[in-house]
Amino acid sequence: MLELLKAEYGQIRARLEALAEKGTISEYIKCTLVDMSNKVLENIARKYDSVRKGVKAVMGGKVLEYEAKTILEKGIEKGIEKGIEKGIEKGIRGTVSILKNLGVPLQTIQTQIQEQYDLSAEASKKYL
Repeated sequence: MLELLKAEYGQIRARLEALAEKGTISEYIKCTLVDMSNKVLENIARKYDSVRKGVKAVMGGKVLEYEAKTILEKGIEKGIEKGIEKGIEKGIRGTVSILKNLGVPLQTIQTQIQEQYDLSAEASKKYL
């Protein structure tokens, strides 16, 4: 019975891997489904330690923790990058707005934001 259960969970894991590789589901969804399967297994085989360990090995419990952690860290990193980009953009727009209200010539504003925000001439034009 243990071997049949391990084979079934192995097939589930393989199908999830294939769906993730095709892009049908994300890596996050795959990890979540594997994690939920492990939790169901924990409850079903509560009294059977060898069954839990055997099937969990097939589903990749330790790998799952690492993959989920990697996904989370990448998500946090991307979120921080986007937040910084938006913050810088707001700062530039605010600087331009203030300088325009003070009557500073556009050429001077462009030069100032290029220097202050380390922008190319082309990149700075879009804020004017």
